[in-house]
Amino acid sequence: MWGKRSEVAAGPGDQTVAGDQEIDLAQAPDFSIGRIKVQPSTRQIELDGKYRTLEPRVMQVFVALAQRGRQVVSRDQLAQWCWGGRIVGDDALNRCIAKVRHLGSESGAFEIQTIPRVGYRLAEENEASSATRPKLSSPRWQLMGAPLSVLLVATGLLYWIYGADRTPGRRSTTAMSVALLPFTAASSDAETVKLAAATREALANTLSQGAYAVSAIDRTPQSMQAPADFIISGQLSSAANKFIATVRMEETAHHVVVFAHQFEEPRNKADDLPDLVGGEVASQISETTRLAAIDRQHPSDPTILASVLEASDAGLYGSGVLHDYERARPLAENNPDSALAQLNFAYDAGFALGEIPREERAEAVAAGRRAADRAVALAPEYGDSYAPWCLLRSQQKRVECEDRLRTGMRIDPDSGFAGWFLAQLVLDPVGRKDEALELARASLAHDPFMPAKIALMLRMSEATGQTGEADALFWRSTRWWPDDGGLNGSRTEGIAEAGDFERLARFATQTGDPKKPDPVFAAVAGKSLPGIKKACLNATDLDGAVCVLALARFGDPDAAFAMADRLYPQRRGRTPAEEDQIWLDNLDPGYVDLLTSRAAAPLRRDPRFLGLAERVGLLDYWRTGRLPDFCTKAHEPECAQIAHR
Repeated sequence: MWGKRSEVAAGPGDQTVAGDQEIDLAQAPDFSIGRIKVQPSTRQIELDGKYRTLEPRVMQVFVALAQRGRQVVSRDQLAQWCWGGRIVGDDALNRCIAKVRHLGSESGAFEIQTIPRVGYRLAEENEASSATRPKLSSPRWQLMGAPLSVLLVATGLLYWIYGADRTPGRRSTTAMSVALLPFTAASSDAETVKLAAATREALANTLSQGAYAVSAIDRTPQSMQAPADFIISGQLSSAANKFIATVRMEETAHHVVVFAHQFEEPRNKADDLPDLVGGEVASQISETTRLAAIDRQHPSDPTILASVLEASDAGLYGSGVLHDYERARPLAENNPDSALAQLNFAYDAGFALGEIPREERAEAVAAGRRAADRAVALAPEYGDSYAPWCLLRSQQKRVECEDRLRTGMRIDPDSGFAGWFLAQLVLDPVGRKDEALELARASLAHDPFMPAKIALMLRMSEATGQTGEADALFWRSTRWWPDDGGLNGSRTEGIAEAGDFERLARFATQTGDPKKPDPVFAAVAGKSLPGIKKACLNATDLDGAVCVLALARFGDPDAAFAMADRLYPQRRGRTPAEEDQIWLDNLDPGYVDLLTSRAAAPLRRDPRFLGLAERVGLLDYWRTGRLPDFCTKAHEPECAQIAHR
């Protein structure tokens, strides 16, 4: 703990926090607010007989607000009591407040009131007026906080007070504004009309959790002055057995439609539609505003932003990475002084490598590297400019990649992706999983609805044993992204890293076809070595990596290393050119993260592991002094040899 234990009383209404001490959840007493029962020591809440686990920081914020009862709590006080007085980014604090506010809205037990320029106050149900709450038929539509107009005005004030970067000479990369038009109903059917209003409410509530200035407008103004950087409109219609929401987003400076999509849900699942729209549109805005922010900071030909927004695969429904690469390349070649054009092409080149023919990859990499270097030269203050360097190099350059990403994070603490790439490309594979988890959590706070960030958080939560956190996030996120198989795959990989083979088999059955269970997962769950060897005979990809771990655990290390020789070929080269050639011939490094997981401890006890680690480049990384968790925390026997040069 960063501070001493807080002294609290038994009931939430009369509690006080002693001085500047940090809240110690282990010592905080249980309490109730309306229908919610709270147990800080386990981070659990009970609502109507159902249990869930809150994140540690969210629970601390909840306890801090509950302890003060009717008193206002400032942001500085929350930072002191919940973060031990450390500097707290606005996104992290806003995210915690939003989660506590959502809990109050869901239960109807309390509201979190924003006191502009002062802080926050928890008002219990009997204090908060319920007259203005929307009365909608479906419980999931009931956003129990302030009415829409009040919510959006408060969000705008909070953004102006806390969110916008007003440092002289610097413009915030997240200071973008969004205006919501009314969502209309294609018919006068009462259910459709209510669903249209509820969908707009859900979208407003979702966007209020991000770093946007959000406003509600009744109509598009006729004046020359645009009401916001982006305008969102929507229409709800119904068919015999389903509801359809059509959502459209326009970037106002260039009049470019950057998002247009139809969402459908059957009538018996209509209450899922507002969450679905809110999550997907919020993710789209998060990506699009970053592109617009670069152009705002480094203005160039207006047609460049228009072209990038139209073509960007950063959106949810792009034309494919290869198409985006082919369109981005001439734009970068013709606009060498545009930071946006250069950075856009550098990212697209990195993402498209797997679809570019082998004989063309070297040229694509060279062009992408030139664009990446040019983007950093043009926009060195933009943290996400440093990530394409990593995408355009082999995994053997992890040390240099880490150094560049940390430079981006230091220069731009609000970078949306530098930390995500660091966790994904470096820290998880090399075994620094606790730090990867923290970076994944911080990155998700920037973009709580983005599927790629949710997927990383799911994997790292499972890999580090945070199963409760992973479970809550998974079932919440599948409402926003019901068809995203990446969420299932990432969580599956995380469970494999944890080495819980029985749960691995159960989860695969629950989320896949129960009539066709994965034979490898079923075999390793059964713990029978003959059955495992039979199922693993020709296994590849994740199945093969799990086989390596299971064979080592259940007593056949020779078979484990024989399979590892097939799955993890030589990735190191004698020269940089040879290393690039190995990488370009086979871009997929395999599931290296499983080799550094807790499940691989039996494999690592074998002397042959050091040769495997050297072959895939892990040993070179570790011998720079950047040791994995199993050496810095678990102190496994092989670590003495890892440290030996």
